[in-house]
Amino acid sequence: MIELPKEHKERLKCMMYHTNIPIVSLTEIETLRQRYVDLAVDILDSLPECRSKSLALTHLEESLTRAVQALALTGEPDCVEV
Repeated sequence: MIELPKEHKERLKCMMYHTNIPIVSLTEIETLRQRYVDLAVDILDSLPECRSKSLALTHLEESLTRAVQALALTGEPDCVEV
């Protein structure tokens, strides 16, 4: 189970859920999500509150979404190795 620090739980909850994922990818996705959560916690704890920090977190969330999507679509026509 991925652990979210209580003080950042609300901000990081978007990194916890995704639908339509094949069962075989769940372990890989959980590992990936934990790495992203760890990085997000570092950003939250080490950077001053500002627009750039907010944007960094937003782009991290977007990156996680695409990474999870890549795992979920492994072998599908929309996600082939190039």
